[in-house]
Amino acid sequence: CALLMPLVGSFVDHTNYRRAVGRISGAAVSVLVLLQIFISSETWFIIAISQILLAFSYSVHLCVVLAYLPELTEDKKELMKWNATFTAAQYLSSVLFLVCMVGMISLLGYSDDSVMSARISQAIVFLLCLIFFGYAWTRLFQARGASQNVPEDSTLVTAGFRKIYRTFRIIWSHHRAIKWCLLSVSLTEAAVAAFVTIGVTFMTDRLQFTSLENGIAILILLVSSVLGTQVAAFVSNHWDPIRSLQLCLAIWIANTSIAAAVLKGPGQQVAAYCFAVVWGMATGWVS
Repeated sequence: CALLMPLVGSFVDHTNYRRAVGRISGAAVSVLVLLQIFISSETWFIIAISQILLAFSYSVHLCVVLAYLPELTEDKKELMKWNATFTAAQYLSSVLFLVCMVGMISLLGYSDDSVMSARISQAIVFLLCLIFFGYAWTRLFQARGASQNVPEDSTLVTAGFRKIYRTFRIIWSHHRAIKWCLLSVSLTEAAVAAFVTIGVTFMTDRLQFTSLENGIAILILLVSSVLGTQVAAFVSNHWDPIRSLQLCLAIWIANTSIAAAVLKGPGQQVAAYCFAVVWGMATGWVS
């Protein structure tokens, strides 16, 4: 997915198809979410493949959405505040959705049925995608022309890759601090993405959490993530973003190390929830 992002970025920056790419990727996300409703022991492999396509479609969609973000204001500080607000809103929406799902699944008696829980949640996500993506891409996001011309030494296909290569050379040769910061961010983002999957698997297989208990743990993590976004904005404004990231990672490493020594088996729900608070803050902080 990441290898194709320069090509996507080239289409967004150098063509008039920014909104079209956003619409197509949003539609693809919606259709792929719909496929998740049919998960079962017979269809798990197809669903797993669709998850890869879903991740790619979402990445493309996010790339297009972020291209609109700098057009909101030319004030960098104001843009940073809005970005923190948008991130907090994203986590709050996740919290609201999870609360509704935990309550609904409990009322319907599917707390111990992970397959049915997944089907119900994905059906609701599909409906929400139809409503919000449909409104956003027909009423809110407007058509945009090319923000840049394709360089003379490049084509539409190669422009994104050449730009990344030139930027890489400049940063590697002349900006040592930025080099290590970007390397840290890339590794951190990968770790965060993998951590969620590993965490749910660990709680289910090792700690013997039910679907409801997993939902509570994720809910705690998401609520804490909202607080983490505000902590990130505060520390970055009063210190600097690099030191903020370093502090966040130090807290994350310490919390994970202690959790690895403490969480050993069933009956440790309270302890796991306490660790989830810190993990959630770090997740929101680093985002």
